[in-house]
Amino acid sequence: SENEELQKGDVIKKIDEYDCRDVRHVDVQNLLKNSQSVKLVVERSDPSINQHLSSHCSKSICISL
Repeated sequence: SENEELQKGDVIKKIDEYDCRDVRHVDVQNLLKNSQSVKLVVERSDPSINQHLSSHCSKSICISL
């Protein structure tokens, strides 16, 4: 699928079950370092693309449509 990377202006709303409004930067770093995979919920402001995107990724951050 196209646009499988975070883009300028994307807002990460959730990492796994954690709401990003409630997570400290250091905790996000630890989640990403210590996980085999993470699920991201991303809000993208481009109206031509789905607003909430998520995917499971191994050892990297990615999103898919």
